[in-house]
Amino acid sequence: MTVNELPPALAEALDRLAIQQVIAAYSEAIDSRDWDALDRVFTADAVIDYTEMGGIRGDLPAISAFLDRFLGVDGPYARTQHLLGQSYVEVRGDDATARTACFNPMVLGGRSAGDGDEEVVYFCGLWYRDTLVRTAGGWRITERYEQRAYKYGKAAADSEGVTVDELLAKQAIAEGLYRYCRSLDRMDATLYGTVFEPGARIDYGEHFVGTAEGFREWVWRLQAGMAAHSHQITNILTQLDLSASSAVSEAYVTVCLRMKPDEAGSVLDLVERGRYLDRWTRGSDGSWRIVDRQYRGDIQHAVDATNSPAMEAIRDRTDPSYTHFAEGSHLLDAPTGIITTPQDLTS
Repeated sequence: MTVNELPPALAEALDRLAIQQVIAAYSEAIDSRDWDALDRVFTADAVIDYTEMGGIRGDLPAISAFLDRFLGVDGPYARTQHLLGQSYVEVRGDDATARTACFNPMVLGGRSAGDGDEEVVYFCGLWYRDTLVRTAGGWRITERYEQRAYKYGKAAADSEGVTVDELLAKQAIAEGLYRYCRSLDRMDATLYGTVFEPGARIDYGEHFVGTAEGFREWVWRLQAGMAAHSHQITNILTQLDLSASSAVSEAYVTVCLRMKPDEAGSVLDLVERGRYLDRWTRGSDGSWRIVDRQYRGDIQHAVDATNSPAMEAIRDRTDPSYTHFAEGSHLLDAPTGIITTPQDLTS
């Protein structure tokens, strides 16, 4: 007797068992850190959405990279269990949907704990809402949405009630501000592009109002006429609305702009202290980017630097920091036609 000849009730029961096995295979893959095994759980074009649980939405390669970042060898979570509860499955021919309860304890910290070590455990409760399709290789998930039920435990919040998701968002925003400073001082257009949403609004009052792309061209030309420049960020305050994937921040900035010698050989350092007032959005890939920036200058003064030691500023990707960080091509290779160095402006 072939599968097609089975009584309908038995065929549906076998489908339900096969679907539950696929859902269980996901838990096994995650807890064993076997990201390749996810190919036997999801279709190649699957869309997986972790945003309600504080993660990202993306395709399988993006999700695998995200999981490896947080659950891999260098991730913050040493061990996990994804314990499945009741699963409500509806089969309609070669398509199906499922809603499955999951209890997910996660151990924060080192890869193992010795005798007497106190482990910090973070608990999540959620439902997997899946859309599945029958393929030549069996049932596969083509769309997954993680629906949050609760989070609790020692790792869920610090002493001030800040959740892990909030700490991760605040850190991502701080690093976005640091990348901005680095992109300006190294005149790295590709790195600059990781900070802003396309078309983001930049407001420097009477000096510049326009898009992030226009600001980059404007400031690049100004900096090309200088000998050196340095930006430092301090005092970052962030207010988050994770449910809306949005945030606002204020960051203090000190900028030192060294002018080229004038006809008399005098050199000036222009020093300005001000604040970046930014609005951020979290994209489907989980990254935080600025959608609106207002700059407020607070203090400005000039310093005679004529007798200061001569120093060479490296304002391109030959700076030693690029070798130090061993950054990938996605940060080192600028798109064709984008101004990246002073030489590009003066040629």
